[in-house]
Amino acid sequence: MTAILVLAAAVLGLAALAVTARVVMGPTMLDRAISFDVIVAITIAGISVDAALRRTAENLPLMLVATLLGFVGSVSIARFSPGSDDVEPSDDDDADEREGAS
Repeated sequence: MTAILVLAAAVLGLAALAVTARVVMGPTMLDRAISFDVIVAITIAGISVDAALRRTAENLPLMLVATLLGFVGSVSIARFSPGSDDVEPSDDDDADEREGAS
């Protein structure tokens, strides 16, 4: 059982290295934001592996805070990133507006 958990920790470490490379390479801010979300998820998984190795639930509050910060961070970036309001109306929306105006 311990060997499986150590293997899981090693795979999470490799995934964190790959995602860190994606953060550095970019090319856009949204790519970096998604990479940050993946790093938060990998961190939470790593904390879970640590809790399984030690057979304790002491890290549960830390995991909850990390989850909350990851969610709030991704929502904030999605909301305030440039281009998030650049949704063009479709032709059907224009027809609905004309019908409502007459």
